[in-house]
Amino acid sequence: MDNNRKLQIYCLFAASLFMGIFGAVCLYMGLGSEYNDAMGHFNVGSLFAPVVYCCIAAGPILGIAGWVLFAKGSLPDRPLPRTVTSKAVSIIAAALVSLSSVLELSSNINGIPGSATTLAKISSVLGLALAAYLIVSAFTGKDNAPRSALVSLLGFCAVIYCATKVLLLYFDQSVAVNSPLKLICQLNYLSYMLALTAQTGLTLGRGRLLPRYIFALCTAIAVGGTGAIAAVAVRFTNVQCSAFAGEESFAKIGLFIYMCVQLVMLTRADADFTSPQKKGAGSEPIEEVMPADGDEDADEAEKEPTTFETEE
Repeated sequence: MDNNRKLQIYCLFAASLFMGIFGAVCLYMGLGSEYNDAMGHFNVGSLFAPVVYCCIAAGPILGIAGWVLFAKGSLPDRPLPRTVTSKAVSIIAAALVSLSSVLELSSNINGIPGSATTLAKISSVLGLALAAYLIVSAFTGKDNAPRSALVSLLGFCAVIYCATKVLLLYFDQSVAVNSPLKLICQLNYLSYMLALTAQTGLTLGRGRLLPRYIFALCTAIAVGGTGAIAAVAVRFTNVQCSAFAGEESFAKIGLFIYMCVQLVMLTRADADFTSPQKKGAGSEPIEEVMPADGDEDADEAEKEPTTFETEE
């Protein structure tokens, strides 16, 4: 990847990270001063809520810009390059996701129907599968050969984990159904789900998913960072917010850090930006071969129909 492409990725990363951090700061300040936890809504005339919504909306916009810039990009049929830093971050993220899952299994979930309680247990088990996926995808061997069967299974579990989290937030009766904070939390997991889906495809050698992967990472950093950083701040402070479960904050921040590193690691990828040729396009024109003088008579003889005379 040339320096121009690397600069574009760094700019997308910086803009997405800024939106995530700035949105998280505004969300935290809004929860402390302008959020009614009993009603599940921000106060009328809130100053921080519109800024938070703009930061979240900026994530997909930056993602679309990345998709357009890298529309012709693809990766070779091998996983993304891994370094010591990326492997260390994968282990840390896996540890945080595992910690969140263990805490959720050992805690009592209040205000959720019995069917959702079973779903919460399933989600916690899938969280352990997600942690395993983060580690397996980071250690792909010296030749970067993908472990197709294991990566496919764990990647599927990772996506289902995010989907179950969205359902659990929907069934959570402790927060109003139309609460903007509940919607923000659901968007966090949806953005992570998009990024994990694209990453699984790339790990399995589907290099044409690069533009989609960049879109998903920019969205996950801006949208996921807004909820993840604010959730961690709420957990370790005295701000009252029932929509941010303390156990989930570890998984959110772990995935957020993981997505940031994955976007930066794309600068080390050996991407190809040559658009594939269409069938028949780019081929040399076929020269018409003119027959020699001696061959013209033979061709005419072949074209003339042969007649046979019969004796009466």
